[in-house]
Amino acid sequence: MMLKDREASGLLEYQNSAGELADFHAFTTGLELANVSPKTAQTLARHSDISLTMNIYSHINPEEQAKAINALPGLPTKKDDAA
Repeated sequence: MMLKDREASGLLEYQNSAGELADFHAFTTGLELANVSPKTAQTLARHSDISLTMNIYSHINPEEQAKAINALPGLPTKKDDAA
């Protein structure tokens, strides 16, 4: 796409003609939540440094943190040790 065509289309504008806002933090966070690899997210976001992608533009909410913790296997209990 030529620059003049991109500018005319409104592609990558912060707010489009429908009033929708671009939120690039949400974009990279969405990729993370979709289990897209960090390198793929970095490439799609056009970041030169993975730190920028992972430390600035990716955010995990408390619900996602709880989901990750709940996915861990349980710790052995004394009952399990007796078996």
